Amino acid sequence: MSFFKGEPKTKKIAKQLTELKICTHEFVIGEIVAGHLGPKRKTILESFRFLEKIPLAKTEEILLFVEKEKLYAKGLSWIDLHLLFSTLSHQLNLWTFDQKLLKIARGFNIEFKT
Repeated sequence: MSFFKGEPKTKKIAKQLTELKICTHEFVIGEIVAGHLGPKRKTILESFRFLEKIPLAKTEEILLFVEKEKLYAKGLSWIDLHLLFSTLSHQLNLWTFDQKLLKIARGFNIEFKT
């Protein structure tokens, strides 16, 4: 939600977003939809239609990924695991402020560097 509040730490990602160099994931959209977006809610939600969406991974793919990479018991959520897998399999960078997810992303060298 830092991005929607216009916090300075989101400046680089905001530039990429305006240039449509950002893609998203259905689970990220779902998390944002569930949150409080304030008076710009409609505009924010409509803006997602312009972004490329990464295809959802199959459950079996995530299960194999978790076992292969030993990602269990690391404090990651099912959504985190999907984001990691999708980011890796599509050779993208992951932007997050979640410290557990960021630590794992750094281990794979896929974190978005601000």
